[in-house]
Amino acid sequence: MIGGPTGITEALPEVQEALRGFLARHWENWLDSKLPALRFETPRQAAKTPAGRERLEALFAEFACHARHATQPELAPDVAELRARLGM
Repeated sequence: MIGGPTGITEALPEVQEALRGFLARHWENWLDSKLPALRFETPRQAAKTPAGRERLEALFAEFACHARHATQPELAPDVAELRARLGM
């Protein structure tokens, strides 16, 4: 790339807005996606049982670990928001 890669914080406002919209849709859909890490339950289904919540917490811990090491942490999921959406 000319001038090197840029992060979302350095991107044009319209690019930032498009990326925020994409991420919002992704995480909204994620709530209803069957995930191998949750034994093919959706996060909404998993949040209803103690075992499912335990698996979700492990997944959230993994998200947090990846966010700490990310080159663009602003792209990491908002775990607090996901927990709130799941009633956890």
